[in-house]
Amino acid sequence: MSEPKIGRVLPSSLHQAITELMPQRIEFYESWLTPLRIRQGELGRARMTAVLSFLRQEGANYDAVVRRAGCYTADWTVDTLGPVERSMIRRLPRALRIRAVLRAAGRLVCQLHAESQFDSVVRRGTAVVEIEGSLFCDVREQAPAPLCGFYAALLERYFEFFDLPCAAAISRCCAAGDASCELILDTVSSSGPSDSDQPADGRSRRRALPDDWDAASLGGLAFLRAPRYGGSHQLRCCVVGNRRSAVARPGTSP
Repeated sequence: MSEPKIGRVLPSSLHQAITELMPQRIEFYESWLTPLRIRQGELGRARMTAVLSFLRQEGANYDAVVRRAGCYTADWTVDTLGPVERSMIRRLPRALRIRAVLRAAGRLVCQLHAESQFDSVVRRGTAVVEIEGSLFCDVREQAPAPLCGFYAALLERYFEFFDLPCAAAISRCCAAGDASCELILDTVSSSGPSDSDQPADGRSRRRALPDDWDAASLGGLAFLRAPRYGGSHQLRCCVVGNRRSAVARPGTSP
């Protein structure tokens, strides 16, 4: 049985973040994050697990690297939504826009790693996001602190792109002994664009791809002019395959 492949987006963003924040260590990490394997989409779970294991030994650099990688992942994949969907989301009233952004972010999280599952509930501008099967939090020994910074940064950046203020706080993490990872997204008290219930009419600035990347014709991401990543993944949140489905939680209506 072949080893599950991670794809291009996640290893590419980690490679770029390590290059910028720990340039003296990139040669070491390229023993696992090999550019050729990333280009071909052949990086396996074992290599990615090894990279994250070594990163956790880098102290404070771990959180800085995974958070920057989360921002890059959001920046480089938002175009895969398509211009019509992006335009429609921007024109939604604020309450509906929050849910639409969560649906889009949920699809991305599940595409990054096929074993990930994403669920969300929104109440009065605050979203509770639950992630199961996080690759970042798959540890043998209990971690002293949450390891979900990648998802927190990714979600904040996705909300920012659609002109919604967002501050993500990690409330639970399976690496710290919890059953799943949980993030609280505050879209009410966060600093940022206006909280008025009006459609968004501006665009957030995104980080540019490095000079040797070409995503203009690929709908989102390429690593050193690689073919577009793809694949179908099971989604637990609001999309299953190509169909939308409601997710019910105790005390809530589907």
